[in-house]
Parts: sequence; C-alpha cells; structure tokens
Amino acid sequence: MDQQSVEDTRGPAEPDERGPIIRQSLHEAVVSRLRDMIVEGTLASGSRIHEGNLGRELGVSRTPLREALKFIASEGLIELLPGRGAVVREFTRKDIIIRSIDTEGPSIDLRPPKMFETFAICDAMRGWMPHLLALSANSPFIDGVWTQLHSTRTQTFVRMFPRCGIPDIFGDWAEHRRYYEMLVATHCIQEFTQIWWTVRPHHKWGTVEVRCCDVQTEPRQALAIMSLAVGLIATLAAWYDEGRPLPVLPTRYVEENFWRAIRYGLDGALVDFAGGREVAAGDALRELVEIVAPAAERIGMAAHLGGVERLLREGNGTQRQVKAHLAGQSIAEVFAETVVRAKASSLAAERAEKEEQ
Repeated sequence: MDQQSVEDTRGPAEPDERGPIIRQSLHEAVVSRLRDMIVEGTLASGSRIHEGNLGRELGVSRTPLREALKFIASEGLIELLPGRGAVVREFTRKDIIIRSIDTEGPSIDLRPPKMFETFAICDAMRGWMPHLLALSANSPFIDGVWTQLHSTRTQTFVRMFPRCGIPDIFGDWAEHRRYYEMLVATHCIQEFTQIWWTVRPHHKWGTVEVRCCDVQTEPRQALAIMSLAVGLIATLAAWYDEGRPLPVLPTRYVEENFWRAIRYGLDGALVDFAGGREVAAGDALRELVEIVAPAAERIGMAAHLGGVERLLREGNGTQRQVKAHLAGQSIAEVFAETVVRAKASSLAAERAEKEEQ
C-alpha cells in the first residue's frame, strides 16, 4: 500500500496486491481485510489511515469503511483521534491479555511489537508447550475416576476435537492464511477461534496465544505459569530482533514430550532432543526459567517467575490432589479441599492487593 492510502512519515509501505474486496458479507470482509493489513504491516504501526484512498483501493464506499474502522477501534487495533482520524496503534511487549476459557484452559497472549514476528514465535513456542503443560497439570480425575494422567483435561479435549494439540510449522502469515481460508471455504470452520491449537496466532489481536495449560486453583500458581509463558515469548521476540535463528522442533518430537507431560507431568522426564538426553521435568523447567529470566526482568514479571520454583518444590495441582487421594481421601473430598484452598488463596491475594493500594 502506498502513501495514497496511508500517510507514514517513515516512508511508503509495500503495496497490498490482493485487489478490491469480494463482497460476501461486506462488513466482515472489510474488517477482516483491515486486520490482515495491520497484522502483515501493510498498515504500519503509528501510520494515519486516509479513508478516501483506502476505500478506493478496497473497492468500498466511506460508510462501510468507517463502520469497519469503528469496529477495529473497539478491538484496540487502531485509535480514532480528533483532528487526525484513524491511526494504527503502536504496540509494545507489555500489551498482554489473559483470558480463561473453560475446558480449553487459560489463554495467555503477548503481542510482539512487529506483528509479523508472531508467526515465527508461534513456530518456536511449540517446543515448550510440554514444559508449560507439565508445570500446570491440574486435572488427574474425571467423572469420579483417577485416570492416572496428570492432565486429563488435555487428553480429553485434544482427542475429542480436530485442530487441537500441537500445530504444524507454518513459517509465515501467508501459509497460515492459506490454511485458514481453505478451512473456511470447505466449511470445516466458520471462524478462526475454531482452531484450538496449544499455541496459535490470534487473528484479531496479532498476539501469540498460549492455550496449553490447565486452569489453576490459586492465583500465585497462575501468575507463576503466566510469567514463564510471557517471559518465553518476550525472549523469543528479543532473539528474533537480534537476528538469532529461533529453535523450531519437528512436530513428531514435540508430540513425544507432549504425551509425557499429559501422562507424567512433573513426576516424569522430558526429552532434550537437541542434546539427545532425558531431563527430569522439574530440571527442564529450571533450565527454562534461567533462559527467560532476563526478559521477565525487563517486562516486570520477575517477581512472579519465582513462583515456578515454589510450584516445583511444593507440587502442582495434580501432584497435590493425587497425594491426598493416595493418603485416603475420596475424590469428592479432594475436590472439596481444593475448593477451600482456592478460596483461601484468592481471599489472601485480594487482601494483599488492597494493602498495596
């Protein structure tokens, strides 16, 4: 896209070569195209959008374009500024979003400053999904049965639905887009949130979205796991900016470790495929903490990162629940005790927050 469509003091952007929009659902089509142009960098961060020229390029009038811009602004991708119009937001690594999604587990998102980095980082993050799952494992029971798995939720969810688990290596946005559009065209999915991989690029926000973890019952546990995941994304983003090649494991290797995390969690071992060795899961996580510690310090997550060692020392959710069950508690009693502990922990965190204020 040239300066007729975007005014950018840093110089003209690359042309968008896809031509006018095909009018299926016009509003959704315009919104989708604008998101793509922001994610791909065609509409550069900080640039001002010229409505008239952009509308001509996309083949739409100002009314649907303005409605689409309002919608994109509500998502936080652009800002509507008095006297300047629509301006693409500039994002930093501290643009973090955290959500919880029922059986899918918690979702942790971090937006890299250059959104095209998202796809390279997603490819690299795949190799550490087993580490995050092993640390967060918190579902040994289902329907009153001890499954002997550390993350029954993962096994149930991943094997019950398509497009779950470890994604393929895509390399860039173009390849991912082709796959996504094929799924929509062949009626496999209706929209991108029906792709449930353990790590994925978020189409609306341009974030790296980590989705592999079990939900935690105590705030400190969730903060520890979140800090490790966010610190890892920030580390990979820094390596990318430095021109360092990101480590990308073949899917067959990641799947091997992913099963170990599902089955054995922190009680088992993960494979360091680069070194050709087994490593106790706890030690593998300590090595990961060392890797991400500098980035966690830079983005203000270091205090919570220390909670990882406490989880390793005291045991994660599955380890504590199984220990109580083996000591004689029924599964119902284990659940009841977990609820009591979760409530007490949440109240303590709330009190601490009020005291800080």
